[in-house]
Amino acid sequence: MATLSTDRLPVRLVPMVGRLTELGEVAAALAHSRLLTLTGPGGTGKSRLALAAATAAAGRYPDGLCWLDLAAIDEPAVLLQELADRLDVADTPQAGAAEAVTAHIGDSVMLIVFDNCEHLAAAVAGLAELLLHACPALSVLVTSRELLGVEGERSWPVPPLALPPAGTQPGPQELAGFDAIALFEQRARLVRPSFRLSDDNCAAVLQVCRRLDGLPLAIELAAARARVLSASQLADRLDDVFAVLVGGSRTAPQRHQALRATLDWSHDLLDEDERTVFRRLSVFSGGFTLAAAEQVVAGQDISRGRVLELVSRLVDKSLVGVEHGGGLARYQLLATVREYAAERLRQAAEDGQVRQAHLDWMVGLVADLELRIDEAGGQGAGSLERELDRLDGELPNLRAATEFARERADPIAALSLAAPLGRYAYLRGHYHEVRQWLDAAVAAGPDAPAALRAKALLGSGHLAMLQCDYPRAVRRLDAALRIYRDGDDAVGIASALQVLGSVAREQGRYARAMELHAESLAIAEAAAGQDTGSARPARPGSSASGWYPGLSTPGGPVPAGQGGPATMIARAHNYLGFAAWLQGEFDRAISECTTALAVFRGLGDIEGTAWSLLSLGVVARYRGDADRAGRLLAESRSLSESIGFREGIAWSLEQLGLLAADRDPAAALAMLRQSLELHRALHDSWRTCSVLEDLAALAAARGNGALAARLLGAAHRQRELIGTVIAPAEQGLHDQAEAAARAAAGPQAFQASWQHGQLATIDDLQAELAGLAEPAASLAGPPPPPAAPPQAR
Repeated sequence: MATLSTDRLPVRLVPMVGRLTELGEVAAALAHSRLLTLTGPGGTGKSRLALAAATAAAGRYPDGLCWLDLAAIDEPAVLLQELADRLDVADTPQAGAAEAVTAHIGDSVMLIVFDNCEHLAAAVAGLAELLLHACPALSVLVTSRELLGVEGERSWPVPPLALPPAGTQPGPQELAGFDAIALFEQRARLVRPSFRLSDDNCAAVLQVCRRLDGLPLAIELAAARARVLSASQLADRLDDVFAVLVGGSRTAPQRHQALRATLDWSHDLLDEDERTVFRRLSVFSGGFTLAAAEQVVAGQDISRGRVLELVSRLVDKSLVGVEHGGGLARYQLLATVREYAAERLRQAAEDGQVRQAHLDWMVGLVADLELRIDEAGGQGAGSLERELDRLDGELPNLRAATEFARERADPIAALSLAAPLGRYAYLRGHYHEVRQWLDAAVAAGPDAPAALRAKALLGSGHLAMLQCDYPRAVRRLDAALRIYRDGDDAVGIASALQVLGSVAREQGRYARAMELHAESLAIAEAAAGQDTGSARPARPGSSASGWYPGLSTPGGPVPAGQGGPATMIARAHNYLGFAAWLQGEFDRAISECTTALAVFRGLGDIEGTAWSLLSLGVVARYRGDADRAGRLLAESRSLSESIGFREGIAWSLEQLGLLAADRDPAAALAMLRQSLELHRALHDSWRTCSVLEDLAALAAARGNGALAARLLGAAHRQRELIGTVIAPAEQGLHDQAEAAARAAAGPQAFQASWQHGQLATIDDLQAELAGLAEPAASLAGPPPPPAAPPQAR
């Protein structure tokens, strides 16, 4: 019987950082499997985790543990002899080595670890199978970039080290609790003992670790540069990641002394077809589906039918990762692996050809997803959310394709990528980026097809309006309107008029807004009559009970978002109702929005339904019907959240916050602050001003006149910058908040605080709001009747 001890395991001079969760999971997997393989790309920490797991599990193997590092073994034929030597098996002729080793182990309860097996996978597979069949109490732990393929083998993919969620920026203390950050700090201290996470460097350290995907080897190599570079300098230099990440420990295997070397090791183990697909997959940014890979990487040398097989082999070799979710498998390369593959693509002189295939695929995908989003609008919230999520998932690919179209000076492709994104950008709040793409594509393609240009101009104008850039919005919308009028496109004309009306409304020019929305309604109604041969749609109160019988095409209602006459009519009514309640014309608002709501519900238009419900809920709040307002606003919020409609969420939170101000000031404060952040994230200064004034009213009601004055001052300054005014319906709350703030702070302190608020950042004001005390008083009932509307400009 073998008698081995744990002193036969390697000794690490630097302890493993973190991995406590993974260590527990590996130990549990090892306890329930006789053959466990830890897989993962080079540098992910497989060996270190295997060593920790074997050490922790030593008590379960009374007859010992044996570690065999195969990195330096090149010949499969010597594998068995190396194991025999490691087990101290007596000298045995090569022909009898297998019998001697299995006899030596016999019934021993022991663990053998085969480390770094990828280049000898077939030989290790045969040996492991032999040993496990002959030795019933033996367990085998393997580290490899691919599975052995032995019956009964259990796979455990080693993940990168933990990082904070994307989009977050924890402070030094919280950040140190993430394994990737802790590893960087530990390794940096080895070369610079004074190194510590601090407020000054924590953002840069997080940037480095995110840039390196939490890959332990890459982080260790980066931290070694802390001797000569600050964290921010290191972050700035990681554009050339392979030049920076060299110079590891001289005693480490050569492939672990530079990131490129470890990837060279993996690449050299691929066959020619695997190398071809591997380098071509580098054109995908943020992941890809199998269908995408089949379209982009296939060619004369690689048929579409073989792409699945070759991608699967790259997954098996840990060069491509796979995630399952939403009913669709999605693949990705780690950023460092992708950059290495991109180098190989350039060396093969294929980058232009494959990037063009990626662009062509993306143009087709965007067009398809636009139609799917339109169709999903009438199929329920879940269906629409799934399609929007799919486009969210392709944003990195969309950015890469847009950049390539710009490099190639291909305005038609750039317009084809950007023009279909208007509704998606609106629903998901990607105003700024998509607007930039639209503007750049329009500027680069003055001779592009008129319909494509008009669509892009309309989308850009709408997004500019949402960002309160009114002069540019009007220029874009006027240009789109001219093209639509030249082409006698009724739906396009109605759409452009509606957004122009929204610009006028936000600027406080209510009479002009109502004119534009009424013109849009008339054009859409005429188009509906032409499409169906019906008479003009019934007005509210008719026997149609708010439904428009002339809005159904022979095939059924026009799907939401498709921009048909039915949708345009509903939107026109909703815009008229919206402008009406802002002016305090509540009866008109109820009539228009009730009509719109009926049409939107019939179309299954979730976005439109949410807007109509919100307007009706606001009117109910103004009229003091809190129960009805609460039901309508809650439904609007729920629908908006069901599809990730950020503007709808922000508006409903604001109105629910106002509704809760008397009953639950703490909840009101939380909802208003959340609404403020959402409007800020959308760069919607128009509503940001309104929410600042809502918060001022809440602060004044709690007796904090100085904070209320600062909030009012900030709102006033924002309105000056964008050239708008307080909506008449909101004037009463503003006046009430100002009076309460003056009374609480005193005239001089109010004026000083109001002036300070004009210079304060909203981040500063949010910090003050976080500490707002419990109220000393409450908001008394609904706000006073609205003041007379200002003169139209």
